[in-house]
Amino acid sequence: MNFNKIFGILSAGVFLIGAEFSAVAGPKKLNVVATLPDLASLARAVGGDHTNVSSIALGVQDPHYLEAKPSYEINLSKADLLIYNGMSLEIGWLPLLVQDSRNPRILSGAKGSLGASTALNRILEKPTG
Repeated sequence: MNFNKIFGILSAGVFLIGAEFSAVAGPKKLNVVATLPDLASLARAVGGDHTNVSSIALGVQDPHYLEAKPSYEINLSKADLLIYNGMSLEIGWLPLLVQDSRNPRILSGAKGSLGASTALNRILEKPTG
C-alpha cells in the first residue's frame, strides 16, 4: 500500500472541503467521519485543530462485518467529509448508512465523499473471482 498517495489524497480532500467550507461558514471546524481508525488518524494529522474527526469502526471491530447502528447515521448526518477505504470493504453497511443519514454532502460522487483507495495503482492480495 502506498501511504504517500493515500496521505496525499486525504490531504487534498480535507483541504478542498475545508477551503470551501470555511469560505461559506467562517471559522467553524470541519466535521470528518472516517470508516476506519487508521483513516481517522490520518485525517486528524492533516486537519489538525481545524477538524472534528470521528471513526465509525473501532480498532477491535472487523470492518467487513460492522453492524449498522442508528448512532452511525446521526454521526454521518453531521459530516462535511466522509473518508472510506473503498475496494468493497464497507460495501455491506456503508451505503445504507449514507443513504439513511440523508446528508447530500457525503453521497457517492459528492465533494464530501472521499475514497482512500481511488489512486492506488497496484493492489496487493486482491481477490480474483
